[in-house]
Amino acid sequence: KDGSELVEGNIQVDATGNFYTAGRAQPGPIDSTNRDFYLKKHNIFGTNQWQRYFGSSGTNFFGQNCAILGDGNIVQVGSSDIGPYRSLYMFIVNSSGTLQASKAMTNVSGGTFTLFGGDGGVAPFSSSGFVVASGVSGEPAIVSSHDADGDLNWAKKLGTTESGSADRSVCVDSNDNIIVAFIDRTNNTDRKLGFVKFNSSGTVQWQRTIEHEGTGGAQFGNVKPNSIMVDK
Repeated sequence: KDGSELVEGNIQVDATGNFYTAGRAQPGPIDSTNRDFYLKKHNIFGTNQWQRYFGSSGTNFFGQNCAILGDGNIVQVGSSDIGPYRSLYMFIVNSSGTLQASKAMTNVSGGTFTLFGGDGGVAPFSSSGFVVASGVSGEPAIVSSHDADGDLNWAKKLGTTESGSADRSVCVDSNDNIIVAFIDRTNNTDRKLGFVKFNSSGTVQWQRTIEHEGTGGAQFGNVKPNSIMVDK
């Protein structure tokens, strides 16, 4: 309808069978020279209920994945050019698509680092709030816990300074423990698949690394943990 190329992030289904698709529009309808977040709601028959775009003129907004929160709101995460390059940005809407909050995560933890919002995942806690795993090339992967309004509870860096060069994924179990999968890359030929489990307060419960020797000695050369699931 708007002539934009819609790049999908993920799809989430609520308890009544409605489903949400998330991603980015490029170019976006808000600014024809930049990108916007987009979020769609469909009913159980696939009929479009509403479609929303988020962003601002003169700024790129790289929309990624969404999650349905315990209060029924939907959060979409991604990144924007506001503040430091590709900083984590999020929009929260209710089930009718009305904007509830928007947050830019810059200079967190006392200004010691920025939450980057490249390819990553988001998962809801069972009661309230959500967790994000994110990062960009050349920076550490980061896991961050947020309350229902998107405000930061805590954030932790994962792996080496190069581990942000690949996708990250995150899930939450029935006790609100957090499991993150990511690629820990120390250089172009040494990539390890990493897993970390945190409790809801951000304390590490265990950490695992898997090394795999592939063809020609390349370790996980093109393997990316695009999705991780936990049974409940």
